[in-house]
Amino acid sequence: MMKVVLIDDEPLHLVGMRSIIPWEAHGFTVVGEARTGKEGVEVIERERPDIVVVDILMPLMNGLEMIEALRSHGRSARFIVLSCMNDIEYYRRAIQLGVSEYLQKDLITPELLLEAVNRVAEEVRRERVLEGDKDASVVVNEDLVRTEFMNLVLSGVIQNGSTVAERLRSCGIEVEQGVRVASLGIRTQGEKAEELLAYSTIGICSQIWGKGACFFRVHSGQIAAILQDGSEVPIERMFSRMRMTAEQCLDCVLTMGVSEVIRDPLGIPAAYRLAVAAEEAGYFSGAGRLYMPSSVRRYDEAAYQAIKRRITHCIDETPPGKLAELIMASGTDRAHAVHVMTAYLYRCSASYRDFDVQPWIEALERADSLAEAADCVDRMVAAMSSAGGMVGAIRDYVQRSIRDRVSLEAVAEQVHMSASYVSRLFKRETGENLSDYIRREKIEEAKRCLRTHAVGDVAAMLGYSSTGHFISIFREQTGMTPLKYKKGIEGK
Repeated sequence: MMKVVLIDDEPLHLVGMRSIIPWEAHGFTVVGEARTGKEGVEVIERERPDIVVVDILMPLMNGLEMIEALRSHGRSARFIVLSCMNDIEYYRRAIQLGVSEYLQKDLITPELLLEAVNRVAEEVRRERVLEGDKDASVVVNEDLVRTEFMNLVLSGVIQNGSTVAERLRSCGIEVEQGVRVASLGIRTQGEKAEELLAYSTIGICSQIWGKGACFFRVHSGQIAAILQDGSEVPIERMFSRMRMTAEQCLDCVLTMGVSEVIRDPLGIPAAYRLAVAAEEAGYFSGAGRLYMPSSVRRYDEAAYQAIKRRITHCIDETPPGKLAELIMASGTDRAHAVHVMTAYLYRCSASYRDFDVQPWIEALERADSLAEAADCVDRMVAAMSSAGGMVGAIRDYVQRSIRDRVSLEAVAEQVHMSASYVSRLFKRETGENLSDYIRREKIEEAKRCLRTHAVGDVAAMLGYSSTGHFISIFREQTGMTPLKYKKGIEGK
């Protein structure tokens, strides 16, 4: 385990850092805590930690003074500094002292702090592995050392085949008997901490596969694996188990690409590139499947250049629905496919000066599949070519969301346009400000609700910040208070 010390003069922050973050699960152990810089020096001198998380503003001796004192004693721990002040002088001094990370304390979350600690830990691991530290496993969790080692193998830094074979043998893998290299992609719905999800996925896959497999996280964020070939259970069945378990336990979809069987440890980098290319087939043919080397797309330069030429004529010669078909036929990879569709969107919007294409580009880049990206292109072209249709979509959304806190920003997000563009478009097409339209429609809904509900209840139902604010808006729009209006309709 890599040793960590936490230092903060605020007890609640100290308890939060210690208890909320799953240190042990990520290869760290908290060996000491302190509430002043002076106490911090004593704890660090005693425990000799690898990483120190320290607040700057503390009594007696602040965090930077503490680091300076430790540096003068030759202590080589890595420091992550937390500051609630955006002071450039503090930042400059921290850089001079060789601080690894400088974080805004009021903005930090457990996930962000854990990511920072992991970044610093990777620096330490890389340094130790490259230096050939034989005692590294005493200080660093062996799984994490192996992960760093395998990343160096994938990148081709380690060129000693015997060393690679020996390391894999410790995982129960005999390279000379044949192995496959794998690349796993994770697709998930909603917001999930990427790093935590990756490590959970690795745990599930390792448990299901058992011996003869080494799963680890690649620096790019993907998951890679070295798998012994010729196991009793076919690779298709093993992947099916991993996929179903990940879906049930983590609510995510696994896609895996594998290489051909290799027997030379130095062939791992090339095999990994083939596995990545196979896994990328999921973008074109569907996620949640196992892709063999035969799935790798065959790139056709002539077909790719033909697409680029047709983009010049855009909608006239290449309607959106045809674009994905052309991309599939070209055999191009995901990066080039996104590039083609991005160029297409820019070309389509060239004659629409006020059209904001950027939100659509961002949605296209986030798409998990070609079908999803192509749908984004279709929707943008439809929105761009029909202002009337866009206004209809805006009105429809306002009507559906009238009891929520409808805002210009919410409408813009719904139709994938910037707020300024939506505002100009609506005014140009209707002659009315969107904010006035929303306010008017809310009051019309309020009139309907006042037939059966009290004034205060209607204000809450329609998302007004207070009853007083609702009364003020209602009087401005109708010339009477909600209560007077309610009594008037009740008397009829």
